[in-house]
Amino acid sequence: MLIQQDDSDFGLAELSAYLAYDDPVRRDNATWYHWGAIYNNSFISAADAESNKFSHNLTTTAACGETLGGMIFMYGYSDIQDVWSRALGPWILLSSQLADITKESIYLQAAELSIQFMQSHMLNLTAEGASIVAHTFNASTCEPSFNSSTSADLAQFIEGLSIVANITQNQNYTQLLFDLIPLAVRAWTNPQGIMFENASLDIGKGYMVRSLLEAKHRNPSNTAINDLIDAFINVQFNAVRTNANLTNNNYNSSWIGPAHSSGPYDLAGGILALHVLNAASAMAPPDQSFANHSAGSSTNIRAIVGAVVGGVAGVVACVLIGLIYLRRNRARELPLHEDAVELSTPAKAEGVVEPYMLTGSGTQPPANSKGGASYTRMVDLSPTGDSDVTAQSAQSDSDGPSAAVDHGPDVVSGLARRLDNLIDALAIRGEVDGLPPDYETRAARSDVASHQ
Repeated sequence: MLIQQDDSDFGLAELSAYLAYDDPVRRDNATWYHWGAIYNNSFISAADAESNKFSHNLTTTAACGETLGGMIFMYGYSDIQDVWSRALGPWILLSSQLADITKESIYLQAAELSIQFMQSHMLNLTAEGASIVAHTFNASTCEPSFNSSTSADLAQFIEGLSIVANITQNQNYTQLLFDLIPLAVRAWTNPQGIMFENASLDIGKGYMVRSLLEAKHRNPSNTAINDLIDAFINVQFNAVRTNANLTNNNYNSSWIGPAHSSGPYDLAGGILALHVLNAASAMAPPDQSFANHSAGSSTNIRAIVGAVVGGVAGVVACVLIGLIYLRRNRARELPLHEDAVELSTPAKAEGVVEPYMLTGSGTQPPANSKGGASYTRMVDLSPTGDSDVTAQSAQSDSDGPSAAVDHGPDVVSGLARRLDNLIDALAIRGEVDGLPPDYETRAARSDVASHQ
């Protein structure tokens, strides 16, 4: 069965998706597939009402027919001519939202015409309780039915009316809204102010909470109305939260009694709770303690980060200074020589005798020849040498190169060290400055000096 209320609800869902995701396809779906279906098949325009030409084979008096502009039928079949307020309310809300989003006049005109129809035929502002809104309207007899009305019959009408009043700034709409809100707050609440509807399939309570919140946002200048709405939403929020906390944290359709501790999950109760929790979050003032805590946390974080960075920088600086200091100390201990090589010859022990250095046969001629053998003699010219060493050297000269002198292990060790120093020096310089020095000449001069 084609129900006009379903098209309105689907259109509202598409608009919510458009607003959430900025998807124009969703807006177009709401416009053409849902709003357009109702407008073309069920909506009674002002021209239709004036000419008494209606769809659904409707026949009524001329006086009634002229006032039916803005009416829509509940069902899309011609044999059912009832008008339901819970179908008209979503239609007004869908038209007003499209008018607010697209700024096109056709949607605003449709919303205004339907508001005027409902005000004329389905509202009773002099009544109390649920009788302030008709549940249905019979177009043939032009008679409303005020029996068994619920909050769902009025909630979305209030939301759509608040949007139209805000767009048009029409004082008639604004005054109608302000007259209707106090009646709606009292209509379905108990003496404690808690909404008492508990039908599992009726989620009108959630619609009422959301609609009153929209009315508050659209009319921020009316302090009295806004205070009333704040108090109403606070009472419902506390009732929902307390009711859930008393048993098993299960949200129930009833906001008065406790939720059942056992049984299936109450889907309708969860949806109703979402409306209340969202409204309470939207109207709650900013949490100053949280803001101050965030600011303090940011300050602490900055201080910690600064200390860490400064500490790391200090450690790095100390390490660099230490490396530079060590490098300079090593440079002082190991001086660099560009051209000369400094040989450190260990001190000679007392009585160390310089040996005769025999030269083997080779390509170089001998420095001196005596007794058919070639040799080169090294003479100790150091001041620490004594006469005995000089005498031994002279005696060695007279005996010839075959004479051997046994100097002991200490002398051999000293000679090895000097030889190592000489090899290191030659390796550093990378070159040899010629033949070894002529110790023969120097030794002869020493002999002459000793004979004198």
